[in-house]
Amino acid sequence: MDDTSLHDRLKGLYDQLRDFPEAGRCEHGTHLNPRAFVAFLDMRQLIEREVLPALYQLERKR
Repeated sequence: MDDTSLHDRLKGLYDQLRDFPEAGRCEHGTHLNPRAFVAFLDMRQLIEREVLPALYQLERKR
């Protein structure tokens, strides 16, 4: 497990996506910089494995 906080890891991945505004549609579908695509996949996995369970735990504590 990474020592970096969940917030910092998620923000870092989001920043990588934000740094590639050239994503757009083309005749073959959607074009996205390969590094941004990898960041998107990593962010999706982080949200699925850690963010959603953390949010669920917070809601249960209320």
